[in-house]
Amino acid sequence: MRFVSVFLACVMHCLLGFIWYGPLYGSAFLRLAHPHKVPNDTEPDPKAFVSMGVGTLVGMGFYAFVLDIVAPARGVDGMLWGVLFGFLDAGMHMPHGWFEERPFGLYLLHQGYHWVSYIINGALIAWMNS
Repeated sequence: MRFVSVFLACVMHCLLGFIWYGPLYGSAFLRLAHPHKVPNDTEPDPKAFVSMGVGTLVGMGFYAFVLDIVAPARGVDGMLWGVLFGFLDAGMHMPHGWFEERPFGLYLLHQGYHWVSYIINGALIAWMNS
């Protein structure tokens, strides 16, 4: 496993998150997650950014470790592993929204982000480690 691939996957995951929850789906996220607030009324919590950094490092580190074991030969193979990880992640997180009584659209928004990240980073890690 190349640690530079883990670092780049972390950077890619965070950049995708800034785009996903910013210009792409930021207003939809705020409407679904914070329906009682107006868009300019939400200040980012610094703890969320620390959590994002640590969680991304742990998650992408584990993802790269698994991909190192299965050794995808091409970027496309890494993308397919991303699809599989997306199914795993989606299944594990599905009950959370129902227990928390959150809109299903919010679940789809979050899982879409995770799925795209797994696919992109699966290709990146496979390509860098081959």
